[in-house]
Amino acid sequence: MLVGLVTIRYSSVKHIRKLDTTKALLRNHNPSDFRFLDPTRKSTDTNMGRCRTMYYTTLSRLLFAEDNADADFWRFVKPWETTLDQIVLALQGSGKLSEEDIRLTLLGVFKDLRGLVTSISNRKQYNLFHEWFYPAYTPIAFRAIELWSQDELAIVILRFWHEFTTNKCSRITFDSSSPDGILLFRETSNILCTHGQSLLNRTISNGSERWTGKYKGIMLYFNVMSVSLSGKYANFGVFKLYGDKALDHVLELFFQLMLAVPVDDMVSFPKLARAFFSVIDVFASDHMVGLSMMPESVLTYIFQTMAEVIPLQSSDATCSSMACSAIDKICTFVLNWLIKSKIRKAENRDADEMLDTTLDDEDLASVSDGPSQHKNSVDLMNSIPLDSKGRLQGQPRTHWLVDYVLSNKSVMSYLFMILFKAVAFENRSNHWSLSRPLLGLILLNKEFYTEYTMRFVQAQLSDRQEQVQKAVDGLMEGVENNLSASNRDIFTTNTSTFRRECSQMTLMTFNPEDTINML
Repeated sequence: MLVGLVTIRYSSVKHIRKLDTTKALLRNHNPSDFRFLDPTRKSTDTNMGRCRTMYYTTLSRLLFAEDNADADFWRFVKPWETTLDQIVLALQGSGKLSEEDIRLTLLGVFKDLRGLVTSISNRKQYNLFHEWFYPAYTPIAFRAIELWSQDELAIVILRFWHEFTTNKCSRITFDSSSPDGILLFRETSNILCTHGQSLLNRTISNGSERWTGKYKGIMLYFNVMSVSLSGKYANFGVFKLYGDKALDHVLELFFQLMLAVPVDDMVSFPKLARAFFSVIDVFASDHMVGLSMMPESVLTYIFQTMAEVIPLQSSDATCSSMACSAIDKICTFVLNWLIKSKIRKAENRDADEMLDTTLDDEDLASVSDGPSQHKNSVDLMNSIPLDSKGRLQGQPRTHWLVDYVLSNKSVMSYLFMILFKAVAFENRSNHWSLSRPLLGLILLNKEFYTEYTMRFVQAQLSDRQEQVQKAVDGLMEGVENNLSASNRDIFTTNTSTFRRECSQMTLMTFNPEDTINML
């Protein structure tokens, strides 16, 4: 542990790297050299696997402390190479290892490799490992997931794969002519789909086994999916272009696994909740709006979980912050789509009118000629046809997400009330994150905002209503009907002022459940 902490510092790891003891450790890390690395040694210590990972994280830092470590790297991975080659032969039926020996060996090797990959911090180091591991040994991970889907080995491999596909420090950067990013996601898709299908087929009879039996695996599915979608090393449009279903299959299983977990469980298991809202935040950034549809049950589930997690006050505000970020991205897309729709309708108007990109209630009411049709399969959105001059051929049909939001204003209103209450009355560490989606929610339903704030003022004591009304009026002072960066900054400043003024008064709060029925 002490050596691991020392190797984190740049200056100290450089000195330690030059020691003869360090060089000996890098040359000799076989199971024959250290008993705790022996895969067949059954230890009752549950922390042994964690020690292996930490040990190789430390050795990896020492290995890459030298600028030119290519030759040292190939010598360092030679023991694993020998072991994995033997396992390849055994899986093909021509080796001498038993099934249990293979399982135990892989259990140790993937813990070790996870430690090695964890400390890789730049492109050169990652490419060395990638060149060695792919495509020679990635089939082992896939085959092991197939054979031991309900074993601890599947969890260990997924944890390694999560680290392997995490693009921290932009270390996963391939050449522009290289297909490796796409191939890496395709391998990820194969592993996730195999593991995800196994999770769907599991039935947990004992409620106390929900985490170990199912939810831990779902959490890892979400984690791997999140880092893969946000890694920016694969152009996902290529999959649609060439008819590759790798992304579609991952999303389909994501929706199914999501619905397989009750909302209460999703928000009450902390690790599962963090993984879920992390992938929802990433999904809402780009991939969500690129789909030609989403099942309404999935959309309802997503909004329901966000409504459940935001009111929860805990020391870890990560989940509520990510939920607010996702809401803000959804509102931003819908409002921008509405603004573009208004510009299209004003094509023949005066140029000055066209520059007015603010929205009024009429724009929200007339944007859709009718509900868009929802299909039942995941697919990427088809491009809208253009005429010979590059203009849109007719008015494009309302995007399904715009249609859903405008058709379910009560859902958005409920989210607004939860966030308004949190911003005005609760002492949260993530006040900025909570206030961020408020402006979008207000602009999507200004009539509800006006009605709600009026009743909020009327609910206060008569001698304070004037002061409260002044504070409410200040919330939208200088704010325009758009989501530009400058407009957001003005609203954020107004929100901070509103919160400070509310904290100086004793006010009556509205219960969102009661208010939505009253309004």
